[in-house]
Amino acid sequence: MDNIDLQQEEWIRSQWRGTVELAQVQKLLGGISSSMYRLDIRLGESNAVKSFVLRAVQPTDSLNEEQGILAQEAAVLRQLAVLQDAGQLKHLQVRFPRCIAYDAYGDCAGIPSLLMTYLQGQISLPQKPKQQWLRVLAQAIAPIHRATANNMLVPWNYYSYVDAAAATEHPALSWSQHPQRWRSLLDRIQQPAPSFDPCLIHRDYHPTNVLWNEEQDQVIGIVDWVSGCNGPAGIDVGHCRINLVQLYGVDAANTFLEAYLEANPEFEYDPYWDICCLLDMTGFGPIEVYEGWTLLGFQGLYPQDIQQRIEQYVEDLVQLLHANRYNK
Repeated sequence: MDNIDLQQEEWIRSQWRGTVELAQVQKLLGGISSSMYRLDIRLGESNAVKSFVLRAVQPTDSLNEEQGILAQEAAVLRQLAVLQDAGQLKHLQVRFPRCIAYDAYGDCAGIPSLLMTYLQGQISLPQKPKQQWLRVLAQAIAPIHRATANNMLVPWNYYSYVDAAAATEHPALSWSQHPQRWRSLLDRIQQPAPSFDPCLIHRDYHPTNVLWNEEQDQVIGIVDWVSGCNGPAGIDVGHCRINLVQLYGVDAANTFLEAYLEANPEFEYDPYWDICCLLDMTGFGPIEVYEGWTLLGFQGLYPQDIQQRIEQYVEDLVQLLHANRYNK
């Protein structure tokens, strides 16, 4: 759907008193699990226009399978706003969208919808990342973990998408040239998880959910908090690492990890969380290139490249199980 319908438009207008004019509606690139729109809205009698973002979950969108999911994103955004307003993130230059309104089940808007503020910034997806880019990417998320450590801030907790008991039949065993390495990781996932200090995690932290001021080489916003929850910081680290492995290779993922460890000295690295994220990412079928990357112009990446990089990552994780070089 390339535009919003009249019922959604009426719901949007109802969030303000007085005259509300939708000056422009623009479909945004990159929305894979739901439809994303930039709304330029003229409020009141002035000619000033403010920009907002609408997340709309269409019946064909994958998020439609998770009933009421937008209530989770709304709660996380509001909690982040509370933290910022209270000064608990005062040293963090990164901003987050603010929730204006949401209709989790589409009772008023027709379909599940969330209206939030618009953040300036660009997604940065270089063909070859510089070390500084990787370091800044790690430094952007670490302060949130530190500021929220040992606080259960929202009523949702992390869980793995791949059931540990069923992981012994993981799809990678059918295509990997080194299934014994995968079995070592699968054996580890059957064992108890390491202890951790729960914090607020993004749960889908990776480059296309980060907005940059590229001229200043600075992250200015983190978006798409629909999966936000309480959980181990290692999941945000591990999820970003497996994305970086696919895009760029193991060295990029390790540079990111090293930068994160510097930015969050209290963090105790354990490859267990990387394994969880790897199994989640590869547990639902053959290796494919993520559509969101190609929509945003990333070129020259093929499934065989990703498969080879993942195999190298598995080898590195197996080595870390035996000798964790990141131990303090």
